[in-house]
Amino acid sequence: LGLAEPHDVSLCTLPLFHIGGQWAAIYNNLIAGGSSVVLPRFSATTFWDDVRHHGCTYTLLLGAMANFLFRQAARPDDAAHPLRRVMMVPVMAQVEAFQARFGIESICTAYGLTEGSTVLRAPLGCAEPGKVGWPRPDFEVRLVDAHDQPVADGEMGELVIRTHEPWMVMDGYHAMPQATADVWRNQWLHTGDAFRREPDGQFVFLDRIKDAMRRRGENVSSFEVEKEISEHPAVLECAVIAVASDASEDDIKACVVLREGQPLDAAALLEFLDQRLPYFMVPRYVEFMVELPKTPTAKIRKQQLREAGLNPMTYDRTADPAAPRRKR
Repeated sequence: LGLAEPHDVSLCTLPLFHIGGQWAAIYNNLIAGGSSVVLPRFSATTFWDDVRHHGCTYTLLLGAMANFLFRQAARPDDAAHPLRRVMMVPVMAQVEAFQARFGIESICTAYGLTEGSTVLRAPLGCAEPGKVGWPRPDFEVRLVDAHDQPVADGEMGELVIRTHEPWMVMDGYHAMPQATADVWRNQWLHTGDAFRREPDGQFVFLDRIKDAMRRRGENVSSFEVEKEISEHPAVLECAVIAVASDASEDDIKACVVLREGQPLDAAALLEFLDQRLPYFMVPRYVEFMVELPKTPTAKIRKQQLREAGLNPMTYDRTADPAAPRRKR
């Protein structure tokens, strides 16, 4: 991405076994001749103080990290720091407000995976919410259907990749021949991620294939539902999952963490979503949680949420006599 320059000090808050921590925060800066600050973990409450103390000029922020920072109470010195460039993955919906509040000059983004390096990128100044950029020139990419046939622009398909140079993507999983065969099909590495391609050639991330849902005959992206839930000012973070339907296909459950001191009930949240989403994308179920289960790299453990399913703490809109009948 050409992010680092010789005078830069990068801030790394991701584990070094994570490709983002290794590549974006450490290798990128060392190659440029700069320096890096490695902290044990990310903390929203001390992040800007750490930036000031170490003189950091750029960093990599996961979307969840950026959201945590943005949801912190505003301070007069929010923009009083040297951080000016950020790689944000994915780009949050409030990216312009984030830049203005914290004095960030430019933001870039990218899409990559451990098996296949960074495949898509949007350079500094080109980052947009939901979008991840254009293919690198040394990669060949396609969006395909379940039969590996190309899909048209604007349609959802799985991203498959291959390279023009050898040894840029994985050869296979160690001692896992079946898993290797599952992702290496028809001479393409299958990423397991669903995208659509815009007319300008930029790619829009839709969902992990395993997280996508089918409801009332329509495909539903959990990522797009989560984006709208996160627009509510009382919401800190959320995860949307499929749960078994008592009819057919899937029903949708939203697992929501609220900001401290921001009350919100499930019915009010769903009424908020009624104005922003098609009816088939509005969740039937809502559960408020103290925190969401996460991996060491701050990714939400959706499988754990799916295994938990429904419980007595889960709000069911169809069982609420006060809920609008046409929205049930």
